[in-house]
Amino acid sequence: MTSDIAAFRIPQTWFWTVACFAAMAAMMVDANLDLLDQPWRSLLKVMVLVFAAGTLVSGHRQAEAEGPPSRALDVFNTRVMVWVGACLFTFAVGAAISHRVPLGTPERWLLGLVTSIPALALIWTTARYLADETDEYLRQLAMMSALIGLAVVLAIASVWGVLEALGLVPHFSTWWLIPIFGFANGAGRAWLKARSR
Repeated sequence: MTSDIAAFRIPQTWFWTVACFAAMAAMMVDANLDLLDQPWRSLLKVMVLVFAAGTLVSGHRQAEAEGPPSRALDVFNTRVMVWVGACLFTFAVGAAISHRVPLGTPERWLLGLVTSIPALALIWTTARYLADETDEYLRQLAMMSALIGLAVVLAIASVWGVLEALGLVPHFSTWWLIPIFGFANGAGRAWLKARSR
C-alpha cells in the first residue's frame, strides 16, 4: 500500500484507541459514582464495545499497511483480536447475568472464572508470540513495549493502592488493569517504532 494510505490509517487507530479509553474511563467513573441512569449506562457499554472493535480492526489494517509482518506477528494479531473480542463478550454477558446468580454460590464462582479465561488466554498469546517470533527486532520491540505496559500498570496499581488504603480515592477494580496494559503496551510500541526511525 502507499505511504499516503498508511499515514491516513494511523490517525484512525489513535482515534479509536483514545475514544475507547475515554469511554472506558467514563464507565469506570460511573461504576464508582453511579452517575448515569438507563439507557445511558447501557449506551456507554455499547460504545466501549464499538470503540474496542474499531481499535482492533484499524490496528490490524495499520499493521498490514506498514508492510508484511512476520508470520508470528500476523498470528499474534489475529489471536489478540479473537481473545479481546472474547474478553469483551464474556465480560458483557457476565455483567448482564451476575445479578441473577447469588453471591457465594459455586455458580457465581464459575461465572467469575469463565469470564476470566479470555484474559488469561491473552497472556498466553503474548508468551506464545515471543516464543514463535524469529525476527530479533520484532521480538525486542514486543518485549520493550510489554515492559512499558507493565511499568504503567505497576505505577497505577502502586499509587492508586496507597491512595485507596489511605481513604483518599474510591475503590478501583483491578480488572481495569488489563485494558490499561493493552493501551500502554500499544502506545509504547508506537513510541518505540517512531523513535527508531
